[in-house]
Amino acid sequence: MGRLSRLGAVVVVAMSLGCRERAQAVQGEADLKDMVRRMMPVVAQATGLRFKREPLVLRRSRTQVRDYVIHKFDEDLPPADLAGLQSALRLFGSIPD
Repeated sequence: MGRLSRLGAVVVVAMSLGCRERAQAVQGEADLKDMVRRMMPVVAQATGLRFKREPLVLRRSRTQVRDYVIHKFDEDLPPADLAGLQSALRLFGSIPD
């Protein structure tokens, strides 16, 4: 998955979490797919990227989404890189010791 695809996925996840009430109101799979189709232009405009194809729509629990996001962060920023970033941010005073 490319960097821009991941960015798109994170944006969609973030928007989904921000729209909890709407998501809870969606009862069926068809309703969920329709909601995603309606959100696509907003996501495309916000990211400045076009969709190459319609996204796969699957229901996930809060735990599954959390695990996915943590996995993606770990994949994009391995522990050694994270430790280096934390050290630099501490040296600059951006984060506490």
